Amino acid sequence: GITGHGVKNLTASTIGQLDFFTTFLPSLCRTLDKKHSYHLYWGYDYNDPFYAHKQNRTAFHFRTAQFVRENCPRGVRLPVLFVKCEHQGSPAWAQNDAMFAAYLDGPDYYYRVNDDTRLNSTDWAAIFISVLRGHVPQNAGVVGPQTNENTGLLTYDFTHRTHVDIMGYYYPRRFRWWYADIWIARFYKHAALFDKVKNVTLLHTMSKGKRYKFDREDIKLLP
Repeated sequence: GITGHGVKNLTASTIGQLDFFTTFLPSLCRTLDKKHSYHLYWGYDYNDPFYAHKQNRTAFHFRTAQFVRENCPRGVRLPVLFVKCEHQGSPAWAQNDAMFAAYLDGPDYYYRVNDDTRLNSTDWAAIFISVLRGHVPQNAGVVGPQTNENTGLLTYDFTHRTHVDIMGYYYPRRFRWWYADIWIARFYKHAALFDKVKNVTLLHTMSKGKRYKFDREDIKLLP
């Protein structure tokens, strides 16, 4: 999920200030490997003050392509696909919508991240894939990195398309704000198909703080 909320004086000409360009994309270029292809899906609210405008999304595409040419390993492409969400202020829903759009396009593996994330570890894709392939059944379950956030579960999750094959969704629609990541971790932990990989780390900077309202009542749904 991506939003223009909380970013002052954001225009098509100032998008370089976005966490995506200052933090996430540079770290992705440093840590990806050329054995895999990567596609970026971003879910945005239909009434987002920035992304709802086509000219801003076009500027985002142009800036991304320019950055990749200048900073990523030669030959790497990182196509960006925007997914319009017919709701607002609902990060778990936006994440689900973006992941399902990706699923329909056919990739094998999915990594749910945030735009204010710095990836620290190289070869994270190959490491996560190797762990999932070692599960029984193969590719079932979830893996994730070590983060700076205080949780014994996951705040970022990496899955194979098998997850959506089984569930019919990435996250249950019952979780609109928080707890979807806790749900996926608890679900697969009970099935012994859960791994938090120690040698893959990242930093969730939260440089703009929380950019949405949330309701803690959803925690009652977890059991």
